[in-house]
Amino acid sequence: MSFSESDFPGLISLIEGTLKKYKNSDFAVALVNEIIRVYNRVPLYPGIAGMCAGTMAQTVTPDKIKAGDEVLVELEGSPSQFGTVKEISSDEITVGNSKISISETVSILKLNKNTLEEIWPTLIFPEEV
Repeated sequence: MSFSESDFPGLISLIEGTLKKYKNSDFAVALVNEIIRVYNRVPLYPGIAGMCAGTMAQTVTPDKIKAGDEVLVELEGSPSQFGTVKEISSDEITVGNSKISISETVSILKLNKNTLEEIWPTLIFPEEV
């Protein structure tokens, strides 16, 4: 099988598209790193990493996030904020060192780090460190 017949060109295009799609470069890089992490877990099947990529960034409501989640918060009239949720209350989210009013959010994207487990649980092998 030649390179062009494999799933690698699609995976490379997906990574390139991800970097272009998201204006927040920190979020885009985190998403690409997650794609690479999944690929490293199943290196014989690069198409699986591409398949998982479609559910790695999930639009969620504030009640679906918790401390420790990595999120991209899109704000009205301000730059988006990406980071780890430190705290969440009924009216405010603390992402990194930024306190964000929930009423000012346009959307929240959560970085899902369990896509392989959710999509293809039979392919879960111990990760090498």
